[in-house]
Amino acid sequence: MSTIPTPPDFRSGRTHRSLISAWHGEEQSRRQYTAAAVLCEREGLHVLAHAFTFTALQEKEHAAICRGLLVAYGGETPPPAPDAPPLPDAPEALLNAVLRTEEDEAAKLYPACARTALEEGYPRIALTFQRLAETELLHARRFRQYAAALQDGSLFRSDTRTGWLCIPCGHLHYGCEAPGHCGTCGRDRGHFIRSDFHPFTVVP
Repeated sequence: MSTIPTPPDFRSGRTHRSLISAWHGEEQSRRQYTAAAVLCEREGLHVLAHAFTFTALQEKEHAAICRGLLVAYGGETPPPAPDAPPLPDAPEALLNAVLRTEEDEAAKLYPACARTALEEGYPRIALTFQRLAETELLHARRFRQYAAALQDGSLFRSDTRTGWLCIPCGHLHYGCEAPGHCGTCGRDRGHFIRSDFHPFTVVP
């Protein structure tokens, strides 16, 4: 990302601080979600591990975007992000914890950062914050649907016939529940994901 001519007071402004805070926050989320994926794997909930890993990669990209803007506008390069507080060990509590964080980023944090950037004369940065808020809302919806499914028992069962995708091999099973094991690769039920719960599909 090329350097952009900016006012000399960029480093002393609130937008500069917002970018540093966002960079650290996204890096912390990446680490948390990577750790959460390991926890879910240990619990046999491989489908949740997949969702956390998928989201962690997006948070990593968000951090890179914020860092790129800092560099482009001649901002400071801060030290690495401090470690975030540990997340709950229980999968349902874990999902609810990250859901609240994503909702806060989408509804409060990034919209406020976008308004500040506009006030200080950085429309490009403001647009980035707006788009990050939109993506964090998708993350919140993703985690909400998994939390609800885990709570009501529909993570591997459905009231109606639906598709169940084996994440490792792609085998698609149809029925009211995921099979005990994949008929193609032999992996257990924990690797199956509802076709309407795939991370690329977000239920409004």
